[in-house]
Amino acid sequence: MQQKFLKLFIAASAFILPSAAANAAIMSATTVSGQNISIQIGDGMQAGYMANQSSKEIYLCVYEGTLSYDENGNIIPGDSPETGFGTLFFSMPVSDLNHIEFQGMTGVESILAEAGYTVNITDGIILISNVESPVSVGIYSLSGIAEAELTVSQDSSIDINRYGPGMHLVKINGNSFKILAK
Repeated sequence: MQQKFLKLFIAASAFILPSAAANAAIMSATTVSGQNISIQIGDGMQAGYMANQSSKEIYLCVYEGTLSYDENGNIIPGDSPETGFGTLFFSMPVSDLNHIEFQGMTGVESILAEAGYTVNITDGIILISNVESPVSVGIYSLSGIAEAELTVSQDSSIDINRYGPGMHLVKINGNSFKILAK
């Protein structure tokens, strides 16, 4: 029986896709074996990290519609009215990728730039800078358990990796996104 999958989005560790095909984004990746991959992400397409249910390995997927799982826990396009329908354009274990880059997308940094502070995310570390007034930061597990809640009044860095490997929900002054810690 297939299970509907919760979509996890990340830009640099989290990203928002363009709303029109004319503004299509490009995902470029290099595998550990040196192969170059380039995928145009157009209107209605999504990119996200998803866990294979059987191996628990994290995959980078580019898709449209809904993804689901087969009876072996592998990620597949949704193919029924219960789970929705979808198309899987690209799927590869993150461990097989050496470098991933997105062009033409709006990241967390752009969303928060007008909020009176700047957010940059690198290797699971959140850098909050240009803080003009106190910034509320919450870090949660995907099951909603609070891992940390704090207020930042000056430039700060927060290492998400200290909360363990996997996906974490980060909420900064009401703006939420997910970050993958290794």
